[in-house]
Amino acid sequence: MIPATQHYEGVDWDTITINPYKVSLKEMNDTILLALKDSFDCEFHPPAIGDISSNFGFRRWGRRPKFHYGVDVRMEVGDPVYAMFDGVVRVAKRSADYGYVVLIRHYNGLETLYAHFNQLLAYSGQPVRSGDIIGLAGSTGRSTGPHLHFEVRYKGEKIDPNKIVYFPSGSLLSDTLQIDKHCFSHLYQVKSVKLKSKYHIVKRGETLAKISYTYGMSVKHLAKLNRISLKTKLARGRRLRIK
Repeated sequence: MIPATQHYEGVDWDTITINPYKVSLKEMNDTILLALKDSFDCEFHPPAIGDISSNFGFRRWGRRPKFHYGVDVRMEVGDPVYAMFDGVVRVAKRSADYGYVVLIRHYNGLETLYAHFNQLLAYSGQPVRSGDIIGLAGSTGRSTGPHLHFEVRYKGEKIDPNKIVYFPSGSLLSDTLQIDKHCFSHLYQVKSVKLKSKYHIVKRGETLAKISYTYGMSVKHLAKLNRISLKTKLARGRRLRIK
């Protein structure tokens, strides 16, 4: 049985796309109260217990801030990772960014995402109970070391997991979660940072040296800002970030 259909009415059960919903909740008018835990079909188990190495919010990526939409929990390769609530696995695959990743739709209406596994132990369509092992921790995908990247989502929009779980002890903060526009206020911050960014469209014959001179910056800084090497050949029409 597909979980929480009342929250995802009109959207097909998608086992490939992590976010098929394409909705914005930052201006939602309603307030929704989710019962996270009950005695029928929603128990709780922490996905992992450990120190958070990177929290929800802005962090530095090179010289620019980038929003981190989950929490990273320090783990060793092969450590078990657990389903947080009862539900059904919607996505279990390998992706370029997340590496081996599992996304579970829960009966309480939330979806949780677990990334960078060394090994998947779950499959799409699999019913899971809270506390079931769904994978072994690793460092696949875009990762700098073994850890669990964990996200909480509602209709595709991310919610700060720290509003739900106290990770040092692995305890649930409350049996209920109130969802309103304030849960997604971070989206305004992300938009504000994006608006402050400036870009240059490469013209025929332009080089990194010429463009960096035009904007009064070093070639090294321009290359790092765009995550390219100093020897990269620029194609006409390419967009380079200059701020």
